[in-house]
Amino acid sequence: IESIQELSKAEYKFGGWYTNVSFEGDAIRLPYEVKGDITLYAKWIEIPTVTFVTNCDTKMDSYRTDKIESIQELTKEGFEFDGWYTSESFEDTPISFPYIVTQPITLYAKWIDKTNIKTFGFSEIKDSSDYVNGVLTINHTYEKVIFQGNASETFSDLCIKISKPNKKIVFDNFSFTSSRTSPLIESASDIAIEYKG
Repeated sequence: IESIQELSKAEYKFGGWYTNVSFEGDAIRLPYEVKGDITLYAKWIEIPTVTFVTNCDTKMDSYRTDKIESIQELTKEGFEFDGWYTSESFEDTPISFPYIVTQPITLYAKWIDKTNIKTFGFSEIKDSSDYVNGVLTINHTYEKVIFQGNASETFSDLCIKISKPNKKIVFDNFSFTSSRTSPLIESASDIAIEYKG
C-alpha cells in the first residue's frame, strides 16, 4: 500500500491505520507491504474541549483543540490579569503557551486587585526608608510585588527581606553589575518568584 486517502471526522483527529480493532501496537507505516488478506482500522482520537471561566464581564466560548497557542487578552477595571490556571483555587502555577491539551479542561482567569500590587523601580528602592545597607525590607502583605528594571540602571547587590507573607515576586528586566543574576531573598514563608526579560 503506497498511500490511503485522507479522512476527516468532526471533533476528532485521525490517529492512524491499525491492523487490529483494539488499536494495539503501532499504526502501520506507508508504504506497507501486504502479504495476505488484511483489514485496516482507522483510529480516531476525540479532540478535547477547553472551557474558560473569565471571572470578568467578557465571556469566552468553549472550543475543541489539542494545542492552545494563545488566548485573547482580557481586561477588568481595577484589576490586573495574572494568568490562566487549571484549578479554581489557583493553587497551581499559570499555564504557559503553547499549551498541550490532552483531556477536557477548564481554565480559570486569575485577577489581582491593583491595590494589592506593589511596584518598585530603582529609584523607589533607593529612596525607600525600608532600604538600608543594601537590604530592602518589605513590611506589608501584597498579592504581588514587582521589581521593575530598565536597561540604564543596575544593582551591584540587593537583599530583599520579606517580614510578612507575600504570594508572588516578579523581577521584570532587573539586572546587576556583578556576576549575580538575582537578588538574595529572605522570606519566612513560601513565595512564588518569576523572572522576565
